[in-house]
Amino acid sequence: MAVVKIWKITDRIDRVINYVSNTEKTKNYSYASDTHNLKTEEQQLVSGINCQPEFAFQQMSETKKLFKKTGGILAFHAYQSFLPGEVTPQTTHEIGVKFAHRMWEDKFGIVVATHTDRDHIHNHYVINSVSCVDGKKYNDCKKKYAQMREISDELCCEYGLSVIEKPIGKGKNYASYTAEKNGEVTKDSIIRRDIDECILLAISEKDFFNKMKARGYTFDFSHKYAVIHHPDFQRGRRLKTLGENLQETLNKSRLTA
Repeated sequence: MAVVKIWKITDRIDRVINYVSNTEKTKNYSYASDTHNLKTEEQQLVSGINCQPEFAFQQMSETKKLFKKTGGILAFHAYQSFLPGEVTPQTTHEIGVKFAHRMWEDKFGIVVATHTDRDHIHNHYVINSVSCVDGKKYNDCKKKYAQMREISDELCCEYGLSVIEKPIGKGKNYASYTAEKNGEVTKDSIIRRDIDECILLAISEKDFFNKMKARGYTFDFSHKYAVIHHPDFQRGRRLKTLGENLQETLNKSRLTA
């Protein structure tokens, strides 16, 4: 299972590139053995698409100057995180590079960096806001975010990794089902996305609820079926109708109380 999200960068691209490319965070060791000893070789899990990672800032800046689009949103910082122990650093990076190619179609300069300094291995992406192919600016919208999740899930399936299923379940109307199937963002998909992300980032069940509360969510367990309330939505939603069994999902996500 992988969680994805994306932010805009409006101040300094170099700061973000330096952070994601940090050699202490992107270390990976490959092993080679012979009859006498065991050798280890350190490599950095950092790749560039339409740019060289060590010169990415300069090359992205040159693209903006070429197309005279140096203002506004400078770049985007995306994140893709996996469950602890589910995938190796090398495979994570391989998935990350494939994800970048599919998602941004080789139209933008991108740095792909895999961080191995946490239990949950994760990929960082720094995407130039201006295309090096046609000079068009990247339009980050809800539809593109839904596409990110879809491509990430497809790659997880291809590599035999877990994906949180989203069955129709009782209570989901046909309009909502059709909308989600077509990649549209709905209230239900927003709540499920936040649940997925908090599950992956939490270290315990208590921490999960704290992270959800920090996003403005509240829970009501006084009814037969638990109800979750989004801060911006007038009506609460039963976890059951979302297709989510919260306790079962927490267990699958390897959280410990």
